Amino acid sequence: KCTEFYDPEDEGGISWNDPSIAIDWPVDNIEIILSEKDKKWKTLKENTVIF
Repeated sequence: KCTEFYDPEDEGGISWNDPSIAIDWPVDNIEIILSEKDKKWKTLKENTVIF
């Protein structure tokens, strides 16, 4: 939900498979399909966005 107009510059995110978060995703032998937008997210350490 947005209270203002959408601005892509306001988005932030973290790589889904960031090793520092250590989520044990059950993805063995599964093709991971990500949008181009989601492929660009950095790890938590690399990220400069303040959450």
